[in-house]
Amino acid sequence: MKLLLIFFYIVVPFSIFNSCIDPKCRGVREVDVSTELLYAAKQLNINYCSLLRKSLNHDFESLKKISLLNFENDATFLHGSVLIDIIGILGEDKYVDILKGITSQEKKRIETYLMAGLHFPEQRKKYNDTWEVKEAFPILYAFLNTN
Repeated sequence: MKLLLIFFYIVVPFSIFNSCIDPKCRGVREVDVSTELLYAAKQLNINYCSLLRKSLNHDFESLKKISLLNFENDATFLHGSVLIDIIGILGEDKYVDILKGITSQEKKRIETYLMAGLHFPEQRKKYNDTWEVKEAFPILYAFLNTN
């Protein structure tokens, strides 16, 4: 009986919670999304996979929304890596066009995410092993640093 209670009070809720997180964002092959990032998004009531899918399908509102999410700690680095992948897929010019009209504070947030994302060696390799947003994304960097 005790084992049955443990099962229903611990195992079942944990399984239900984990089933609500879409592991690796099924259907999004181009971008590797960590379980930790999905968990952080879930804590903020954000359907990260849905936003990502829509962003990659050129839904500009979703792209703006995913770019401006407010993550902290490790999720900052993980989200930055995803943004770098999105920019690589869509292109810097298109990404900048979509972000036109954002505030200076929002521009700084995106630049912070990109700096964090470039901490991952696999992301730096795509951009000549640079740690600098200015070198990896010159067009975007110019946009992010204008008023």
